[in-house]
Amino acid sequence: ANRGALEAALSKSGALEELEDAPKSLLLVLAFEMLLGSGVTGGGQLKRRLKAFEAEMRKHLPANLMEKVGKEGLGAHARFLRVNTLLTSDAEVIRRLKGDESAWKLEIDDDIPHLLQLKPLPDNDKDFRVAVRGLATGDLVQSGQAVLQDKASCFSAQALLQDGWGFAGGADVIDACAAPGNKTTHAAALLQEWWASLEASAKETIAATPKVLAFDKDAERANVLRQRISQLCGHRASATKTTKTTKTTKTTKAKKGASKQAIAVNVVAEGIEGDFLTLDPSDDRFAGVRGILLDPSCSGSGMRRRDEGADSSARADMKRIRALSAFQSKALAHALSFPQAHRVVYSTCSVHPEENEDVVAEVLSAKREEWKLVECLNNWERRGTSTSKGCQAQLSDRETGCLVRAAPEDGTHGFFVACFQRVGTAPLYAGPEWRPPAAAVQDSADLKRATKRKAQTSEEATGSMTTAGEAADDAVNARRGAHKRKSRSAEARRARKRRKRGLMKKQTEPEKE
Repeated sequence: ANRGALEAALSKSGALEELEDAPKSLLLVLAFEMLLGSGVTGGGQLKRRLKAFEAEMRKHLPANLMEKVGKEGLGAHARFLRVNTLLTSDAEVIRRLKGDESAWKLEIDDDIPHLLQLKPLPDNDKDFRVAVRGLATGDLVQSGQAVLQDKASCFSAQALLQDGWGFAGGADVIDACAAPGNKTTHAAALLQEWWASLEASAKETIAATPKVLAFDKDAERANVLRQRISQLCGHRASATKTTKTTKTTKTTKAKKGASKQAIAVNVVAEGIEGDFLTLDPSDDRFAGVRGILLDPSCSGSGMRRRDEGADSSARADMKRIRALSAFQSKALAHALSFPQAHRVVYSTCSVHPEENEDVVAEVLSAKREEWKLVECLNNWERRGTSTSKGCQAQLSDRETGCLVRAAPEDGTHGFFVACFQRVGTAPLYAGPEWRPPAAAVQDSADLKRATKRKAQTSEEATGSMTTAGEAADDAVNARRGAHKRKSRSAEARRARKRRKRGLMKKQTEPEKE
């Protein structure tokens, strides 16, 4: 019924006819988020085109649809908020969110550093959506201190930089298809955190301060990219007609509305209008490039939610998917042709193996002497699947296990990640060990206790109290969780020490290509 109402609104407003070149299923997702969800934070050109019909679509929505959706719980899935460490800290963002515990339950994510999860409280979906919409338009997000970004979308930069970074002669990163810039700025934040953790002697082995070169071939999207970099890195944008480049450079002045804490940003991010596929890999501009993020155009099938029906894959336009797959394979092969690149992360927001495992298998089959797949996001359980029946190339069980998939069952959008490492190379320096700061943990605990008290009050009103045994189990589980986290931290420290001991010799030796 809700799908039918959205289809009717799209049709009667004229959007369906005007945007006939776009997949109907994707239009439904964008319309749902725009009209009934927390707003569309991505979407690019299609979002802007659909936005022109928003007022007209609202006229054709049933008056009681918002209330109905709230009762059914559609769209009231958890939201993720990435703390932008270029401008503020985890503790500061959590402190500012503390006053809204009546609208959501806040948790610190276990898989991605500096990521917060906002969950709807039971029977409170409508208030949750309203609160998230307010968050999207409020100062915390608009000032760039926090980014509403799906968890799976954070996988790409995390996979690239998860176990450290830095190679002799360079540490630069290319974001190949970058607009609107969330992955670009996430990579810049992780690079900055890594760079700040290095000793001066270690920095001398890297040719220069790392930078992120972010490309988009569309002029309008490149402009959006430059604006996003400026907003999230806290500087005014500057561009020249010759290079069409925006740089964010060192600053200690916080943006208006940002945290009062002064944060020095050394890493440079550049938004560049240009087609990645036309770049010359041997260009001197890319001599320091050691990593590439490639998130090319895809079907967007992972953006669909459960409520759209189980047969969405059967209805997919396979002709379009095959054309996308050919483009994706070409882009990935080009990324792997950069002679100085040591790591390439390929990702899509598609669920189709033709755009994921098939692309990886076909490109890797011609590159196995130079490149290999490496495991990433080691604690994430959902892994790759087999290639499609029409794919000529195959992946080994080990290679399939290196691939990462995310699905709505994980509380995220559908997503796919593959991490390629050049044979014979490894990062020189481990990344900083991340753990939630004490203030953040305390604030998060306060929020959880407040939520628990509210739930207990509700249960008492209905005569259903939490038993002492359940409370004891909760305490035991909490201690076990703390012990596991402590063990992982200790293991990470030991691994970092082993890596440093093993790689100290490499710092004075020429790097093998």
